[in-house]
Amino acid sequence: MSASEVDALFRAIRAQCSAGTWSSGVELVRAEAVTGVAADEDQVTCRVRIPQRVVAPTVLLYPADEEWDCDCESKLPVCEHVAAAIIALKRARESGQQLPTAGSSDARIVYRLRRDKGRLLIARAVVKADGSERPIEGTLAGLASKMGGQFVVTPNQDDLAIDRALSALGNGPASAEVMGSILRWLSSSDRVELDGQAVRVSNEGLAPHARVDEEGTGFRVTIEANPKIDEVLAPGAARAGDTLHPLLHPDLSGVRLENLPSS
Repeated sequence: MSASEVDALFRAIRAQCSAGTWSSGVELVRAEAVTGVAADEDQVTCRVRIPQRVVAPTVLLYPADEEWDCDCESKLPVCEHVAAAIIALKRARESGQQLPTAGSSDARIVYRLRRDKGRLLIARAVVKADGSERPIEGTLAGLASKMGGQFVVTPNQDDLAIDRALSALGNGPASAEVMGSILRWLSSSDRVELDGQAVRVSNEGLAPHARVDEEGTGFRVTIEANPKIDEVLAPGAARAGDTLHPLLHPDLSGVRLENLPSS
């Protein structure tokens, strides 16, 4: 998209924006609350961090069509998030950047996994750019309420899915299925630790291998450990080197297992 298209969208949004809403948008830009997510020839996607709100509103800008959209609840033609996004985008383009970036006040969620008697315990913390952190005890929404304007983290959909899963578990152990789902969601994070050491998480599931051998007039099928797996950490979780994987299980149990022909 051209600079003239961005300028035209800027003017269109400003024309339909109230003075109060525009002022709120300016304040959000000053607070470096706008993060550019993606941009192509037709669309720019931004997220705007709001104090005391867990989920950052997502703004879509269409410069060529002079249109825009935001997933917040506002009924106004232009909300403060759209105003902030176009102001931040215009400033970014004028400084030679494709997308606006959040300031150094932005924080991340770090996930700390710990082995404990055949299961994985998961602790979380909000870590700021200066290294200070605050444990997440309970839900993200609860922490946002306690921290108020100091809640500067912008969780993504995977963070929220993990939040819901951990909230449902309480202090109970995770089933293999739930743990597998949590690891898939964790694969989008680059801030995961296992017993204090940084690890990667892959959404690729690892399954046991099957070996088929001739035996008499039939065959014997033997289920063996996957050679890639160095350690089974917990039901549904395995380690291969410095990478964690969901652990898959063959769909042979109950009636299906009982109906296998004898060898």
